[in-house]
Amino acid sequence: MVGFKLANFFRIQAGPVASFLIDGNIADAPSDISFNNTTFGYQAGIGVDIGNMIIDFKYEGPFGRIAQGIDGFNTDQRQNQLILSVGFRLF
Repeated sequence: MVGFKLANFFRIQAGPVASFLIDGNIADAPSDISFNNTTFGYQAGIGVDIGNMIIDFKYEGPFGRIAQGIDGFNTDQRQNQLILSVGFRLF
């Protein structure tokens, strides 16, 4: 992720995301289903710092709508998702 801090408490960020399939076995699934081991996507979001608390809100999507594949990897298996994360700065 690459981001920029605006003011002393607000951030914007974006970057690529890769996911790796560890186990593709699904109980009761037909045997003709196959999964790619790797998919690629992107994340973009905003964040705020409130004291020692960090709050980020991101959108994640696939590159599948932009291209059919990247270097032989299909890019259309990733789900669109909204991600809310909350953290606490220790140092």
